[in-house]
Amino acid sequence: MIDNYRFALGLVLGVGLALGLWLILVAGQVGNPHPDNLWVEQAYEKKLLAAGRFADSPRILIVAGSAAMFGVDSTALADAWGKPVINLGVNAGIGPYFLIDYAEPLVNKGDVVIAPLEYPLYSYAGEVNQVFLGFLLSHPTIIRQLPPLTWLKVLWMAPLKRVIEGYRGIPQGFQVAGLYGPHNLDQLGDQVNSELTLRDTTLHVNAVAKEAEEYGRHFTPDGIGWQLWLNFASVLRERGACVIFVPPPMMFKKEYAEREEDRWLYRELPEFARQTGLNYLGDPREFLYPQGWFFDTNYHLVAQKRKVYTAALISLLGDNPASRCASLAAAGSMLEVGSP
Repeated sequence: MIDNYRFALGLVLGVGLALGLWLILVAGQVGNPHPDNLWVEQAYEKKLLAAGRFADSPRILIVAGSAAMFGVDSTALADAWGKPVINLGVNAGIGPYFLIDYAEPLVNKGDVVIAPLEYPLYSYAGEVNQVFLGFLLSHPTIIRQLPPLTWLKVLWMAPLKRVIEGYRGIPQGFQVAGLYGPHNLDQLGDQVNSELTLRDTTLHVNAVAKEAEEYGRHFTPDGIGWQLWLNFASVLRERGACVIFVPPPMMFKKEYAEREEDRWLYRELPEFARQTGLNYLGDPREFLYPQGWFFDTNYHLVAQKRKVYTAALISLLGDNPASRCASLAAAGSMLEVGSP
């Protein structure tokens, strides 16, 4: 009996010690830069500077992930709406906390935010992917906002290799290269060098071959994501600004028309969002585009088809997004008055 007790006590103490050492190891490199994050950081830096150049006048700010970065023609929107348009889309993988953390401080009175959010950003429920995990380790700014369970997931899922690299920092002479990063963004934050002639066949084939997303199956109507976006919209209203949510461009796959949960999602999401309290315009089914329109992922349009998506946004929001905001706000007020 005593031997069993000693064994159990030793096991508990051993596990506790190991967990404590791991916690110390992870915590010691939190906040340190990492090469994987540099392209996101530098892309945001360029976009935030662009937004700052027009801070004295009402602007249109595009808030989303890379679907917007590849899909929106900010110059065309600015010409249509007569206001500066800045594309803040970078990477949906870093999650809604970070997207809001970057965007919210920028919004001034009179600004209009257009949010073509990728679908997982709505139903986010505290999941931890490797993109979010890696970015969080270098950017602990949102630590107080995270549920305890999410931090436990981060500690559990953090690869030893990534933690060690966090101590090493950025290798001397390292520079962001490749398709993603500030070197492939124009002055308004739109992706460049994404023409059809520049498309990598292997990347495109892999995107087409990837299994259909199961967003309908994983839809979480009462998750953290919805509350984050509702809070974001509320803060903007108090500031004298507004946000309009619209469908992102996404690659069509037959499963989205065949599976009941996906048919429900793309059919009912706009009304569900409006009933929840978000200004949502557009039918997601009309923004599920042919596979040949995409560059390297199921969200990244080739440059030529960016014009199609941008024209659809202009048609959807009319010639004055600020007036559209006012009409949506009025409709929302009438809905609240009419609620039992």
